[in-house]
Parts: sequence; structure tokens; C-alpha cells
Amino acid sequence: PVVEDQVQTAEQPSPPSPPSPTISPETEKNSVITSILGYDTSKENKEYLIKLAKRESSYRPLVQNSGGYFGLYQFGNSALKAVGMRKDALNNSLNNQHKAALKLAGQNEEVLKGIIQKHNGKYKDGVKLTRNGILAMAHLLGAGSVQDYFNNTKNTPFSRNGFVDGNKTHILEYAKLFS
Repeated sequence: PVVEDQVQTAEQPSPPSPPSPTISPETEKNSVITSILGYDTSKENKEYLIKLAKRESSYRPLVQNSGGYFGLYQFGNSALKAVGMRKDALNNSLNNQHKAALKLAGQNEEVLKGIIQKHNGKYKDGVKLTRNGILAMAHLLGAGSVQDYFNNTKNTPFSRNGFVDGNKTHILEYAKLFS
């Protein structure tokens, strides 16, 4: 037999869950910048991380876009694989996100060292180029696309598509962050 209390309980909606605590965007930004400033790396790398985090995620360490790119620096699976990390390693660690971004930048810098040496401090299409700007270009589209951009070749899908990503962001927009 059904007890009256059970019937009433089953028909009543469950109470709403308490709201999850939210962090204001300003607090989150300050937390991220403090984390970067405290990270053990050069001043130049800290500038790179701060500007890249602002551009990629508006300082939101857990954001994921519709393309599946994740975190402060919007890593895709191939970039994470290249630096030997998995997405779950980024979830609760700003330091892991910084480490991954700098490891990827280091890999890109090795590939692009000739381009960086040749173009650092010079202008291309009205934008003053810097080491960090060139590395940011590689973060957006990959080192191969940066090589194509400077060599006027079209070996990568991004170079064949006008040097824009899936959001129609042109490669030079990232160089401008550091000019």
C-alpha cells in the first residue's frame, strides 16, 4: 500500500539547489594575473602569458569554447598532446596552464627562431613584430602557418584560408597584442 506522505512527496518538485558560488570577472582576472606574476619565469614570458590569457579567455581559466578549446590559453587536444598534458591536468591548476602555454611557446620558438631573429623589431603589414607577437601568432595558427605567412607559401590549411582561425581572427591580430 502507498503511504499518503510518499504520494505527496513524489508529486512535489524538489527544492531548487542553492546557487553555486560565483567569482566576479574582476576577482578572477586579479587571481590569474597574481598567479602569472608569481610564476617562476622571465618578465618577458609573464607579459606573454598575461596578454595571451586576456585575448584567449578574458582571464577565465575554465572556459571552453564551442570548438572544444579549453582554459586560459584555449588549448585544443593537439596542442595539449604536443606539450604532454591532458585537459584534466589544467582543470585545477593555473600553474599547469602557464606551464603548458610556455612549453608550447618554447616549442614554437625553436621552430621559428630564424623568423624571430630576422623579423623581431621590424614591421610587416603595418604591425611592429616582436618575439612575443610572433609566438602569439603561432599560438593562434601553429608554427607552420607562421612560417607560411613569412615565406608567402600556403602549406597549411590556415594559410590556404587567408591566415584566419575558425573565428575569423587574422594571424596579425595576435602580433598586434605585442607591438
